This record gives sequence, structure tokens and C-alpha cells, in this order.
Amino acid sequence: MYYSKMADRRNWNIQEEDVLISILQEIVAAGGRSDNGCFRTGTYEQIVLKMREKITSLNITSKHIQNKMKRLKDKYSAAYDMLNTSGFGWDDAHQCVTVDAQVLEEYLKPFPQYERLKTIFEKDRATGSMAESAADALEHINLESAVGDDTDELNVPLTTHSNGASASSIPQDVEAS
Repeated sequence: MYYSKMADRRNWNIQEEDVLISILQEIVAAGGRSDNGCFRTGTYEQIVLKMREKITSLNITSKHIQNKMKRLKDKYSAAYDMLNTSGFGWDDAHQCVTVDAQVLEEYLKPFPQYERLKTIFEKDRATGSMAESAADALEHINLESAVGDDTDELNVPLTTHSNGASASSIPQDVEAS
């Protein structure tokens, strides 16, 4: 099993990555994605063949393509999330994310609650194809607020205690935000 995982790894050069992205752009433009956003069956094998046409003697498998696409998507998602956060921008000349010094300073402050909050919120982070960024979520919340009723109430699910009494699932001494 160790060997098969190692066999799926490879180092990509800039030319190979560029060819892969160009092929992916062509496939997307030609409607090569299903309604759910996933690539259609056989797409990875099709990419392997197209890459071998463009770069002769290329030793690549569909698993290599899948792994590289996952890494590219992770990198894109990180940049996308930053660019949809106040204080971040894009530098066309250097092709990189920029950040306001004050915003960066805020991100670099100690965050001693992180590990404790991780146990509370970790499962709230969506990671699949249906995941949405914080900016997307805020936009949807704003749209729902504009369409929904005009109340300022915070809807808090109720829990029932073993004695049968109902209570808010937020402790009384915690401020909702």
C-alpha cells in the first residue's frame, strides 16, 4: 500500500501545470462538468491523453491528474477566501495576494482560544463541492434577510432538559453575535 501511494506522487514542472490548466479550461468551456460541478466520467483519462499529445514521453496517470487538481483547488480556495476578506487584494503585476499591514497584524496576533474553539466549530467548516466561502455565506444571509420577514429576532434552537423544561441552547450569560 505504501508503494501505491508513492507511485501516485509526482513533481510537476511549470509547463505541465500550464498544459493541465489549459486542458481543464477547454473542458469546462465545452461543458465537461455535470450539473453538480463535478467533471464527467472519463474526464481524467481524457486529460491524460491530451497531456501526452502535448508533451510527448510524459509519464502520467489519471491519479496524478486528480491529485494535482486537488492541490490546485486547495491553493485557489485559499486565495479566493483571502480575496473575499476585507483588507486583502490582488497584485496583477506579481500575480499574488496582497494584504493591508494592519489586517495582517490582526491575523498574526496570538489566538489562544483556537484549539478549544476547534473542538466546538471544526465540524461547521464545509469542505466538499457544496461548501461556500464566508463571503458567499454572508451574501446568502443578506439575500435571505432582504427576502425574509422584518424581525430582528435571533432564532435559537431550543433544547429540552431531562426534567422536561425547555431552554435556549445558548447559555444566558453568553452574548449572541
